Amino acid sequence: MILRCLAFLLSFTFLYTAQASALTLSGTIYGDSDPLENAVVTLMDGSQNELPTTTSAANGAYDFSGLADESYKLTVTPPDGSAYGPSPMESITPAGSDVTHNVVLLSAAVSINGRIVDGAGSPLEGVTVKLYQEGVGIVGSTITTTADGQYQYSVTAGSYRVSSNFYEHHVNLTDEPYYAARQSSYLDISSSTSVADLVYPFVVLSGKTLDSNGVAVPGVTIKTPGKSWTDSEGEYYSISNTSTRVTSNTDGNYRLVLFPYDNYQVTIIPPAQSGFAQATLNNFAVLDDLTTTIVMPFSDNADPVILSGPIVTNITDTTAVVTWTTDEPHRRYPPTCGIWPAVISTRGVPIARVSASWAVSGSSMTGPARTSISVIPASPICCVTNRRLSVCRRDSAMDCVHTPRAASG
Repeated sequence: MILRCLAFLLSFTFLYTAQASALTLSGTIYGDSDPLENAVVTLMDGSQNELPTTTSAANGAYDFSGLADESYKLTVTPPDGSAYGPSPMESITPAGSDVTHNVVLLSAAVSINGRIVDGAGSPLEGVTVKLYQEGVGIVGSTITTTADGQYQYSVTAGSYRVSSNFYEHHVNLTDEPYYAARQSSYLDISSSTSVADLVYPFVVLSGKTLDSNGVAVPGVTIKTPGKSWTDSEGEYYSISNTSTRVTSNTDGNYRLVLFPYDNYQVTIIPPAQSGFAQATLNNFAVLDDLTTTIVMPFSDNADPVILSGPIVTNITDTTAVVTWTTDEPHRRYPPTCGIWPAVISTRGVPIARVSASWAVSGSSMTGPARTSISVIPASPICCVTNRRLSVCRRDSAMDCVHTPRAASG
C-alpha cells in the first residue's frame, strides 16, 4: 500500500512538471508587408542545441510547441532566390507563458534615379519630384531637382510611380507655362538600380496676330485652359496657362508653350476697345512646333484723316517720294487718302502721268501712321533740268487741295 501511494505521487509530480514546461513559440514571417512562405525558422536552446527546424506556411505562420521554460535563440532564413537576407540571431525567453513572435524581413534597398528633362534632353532645374508606392502612397521626401535635373530614392523592391511638377519662374526655362506636371506609369522596381527619366516634351505654338489688311495687332492675349490627361501607356500630363498672359508684342508676335495634344481650346482675346471680337478655336491640335497666323477682321471702310503732308522729296528724272501722315494705318492698298494722281511737269506743262509703288513705315494701331510712296513716270524723263511734282489731296467735299510744288533741276 505504501509503495502504491509513492508510485502515484511520483507519477503526479512528473505529469505536473511536464505540463508546466509545455510552452509554445509561434508567429508569422513577413517579407516586407506580405507573409513569406517557405522561410526556415531555427531555434536553439540555452545549451546551444538546435531543435528541429520548422518552415513557414503559405500564410507565413510558424510554430514550436512543447518547449521548456528557458531562453532560446531564433533565426530566420528566407527561401532561396528571394530578395531578402537572413535575420540576425535574437534571444527569446518565454517566462512561463506562450510567446508570439513575428519577424519581418525587408528586401535589400534598390535605387530609383533619373533626370527631369525637356524634349531636347536638356535638364530642368527647380522641378518638384515625389515618389509614390502602389497601394501605399508617398514614400521618401520631396526632392527639388538641381542644375543637372537629377533625383534619386533608395527604396525596397516594389511598384512605384515618379511624380513631378513646377510653376512658372521656378525652373530654368526662357518660356514656360504657368503650371506643368508629369507622372510616369507604375514601374516594377526590383534590380539594384532602376532608371526612370521623366520628359517634358514641350512644343511651341507661335505666330502673328494681324488684322485683315496685314497690319500687326499688339496686345492680343492667347491662352488655353488647363488640360490633364493620361496616355495609353499610363503616362500622366497636365499643363495650365490659365493664370498667365501670353500676349502678342508690338509686332504682333506671340509664343505659347504647350504639351503635344490634339484637342486644345485656344481663346483669342483682343485689346479692350480695339474693335476686334474675342474668338475661341476648338479641337485645336498642336502635336509639334506650330506657326499659326491669326487674322482678325475689322470693319472700317472710312479713309484715314490726313494730319500732315503730303510732302514731296527726292525728285529725279525717274522717281519722286511723297510722304504724309494719317490718324491711323491705311487699311486698303493702294492708299486711298485722296492723294492721286501725281503729275510731273516742266515749265508748268504736264509731260507724264505717273504710276506708283508704295511702302508703309511707322504704322501702329493707336497712333498716326506715316506713309511714303515712290512715284514712277510712265517713261524716264531725260534731258529735263526743271522738274516739278504736284500732288493734291481731297478734302471732305472731294475738292482737290494742292500742296506746294516741289522742284528739282
